[in-house]
Amino acid sequence: MSAEYLLVRGTDVAPEDGAARVPESVALWHLEWWLANAPGSAWTLFEALGGVEPMGLSRLGRSAEAQRLRWRLERALRLGELVVLSYERPRHAPLSFPEPVAEVEPEPPMAEAPPPQPAPAPIDTAAQVHALVQAAKDGIPFCEECAKAAAAQKKKAA
Repeated sequence: MSAEYLLVRGTDVAPEDGAARVPESVALWHLEWWLANAPGSAWTLFEALGGVEPMGLSRLGRSAEAQRLRWRLERALRLGELVVLSYERPRHAPLSFPEPVAEVEPEPPMAEAPPPQPAPAPIDTAAQVHALVQAAKDGIPFCEECAKAAAAQKKKAA
C-alpha cells in the first residue's frame, strides 16, 4: 500500500475524514510540485474556486498569472476551502490460486522442401529463327493467329 493524496473542497470533508487530513504545511509543500507537474489540474482547481484561467497572455503575463494561481491555492488551503486527504491506494495482489496451464500441442515437423526444378535447356535462338523463316517461305501458319488467318483466306478463296 502507498499513500496517495486527494484534494477536495473543504465543505465535502466529513468529520470522520479528520484523521486522513494532511497537515497544512505538508499540503503547501506539495503545492509547488503540483503546480510544476500538473498545471492543467491546478487551473481547474482555480476555476472551481471562482477564478478564470486567462487566455492569450505573453510570457511575462503567464508568469504573473502563475503567481496569482499559487497565491489563490495557498489561501484556499490555509482557509480550508481546499483540503488534502491522505488515503491508501490498494495495490493489485497476486491471485491466490495458480492458473491452469494450457496444454499446447507440438507443431508437426516441417516437411522437406521439394527438390528444385532442373534448369530449362538453353534456347537455341538460331534454330527458332530458321524455323520461323522456313514456315513463312512455305506458307505454313506457325501460331494460332496465323492459322486462323490462313483458314479465313482459304474460305474466301473457295
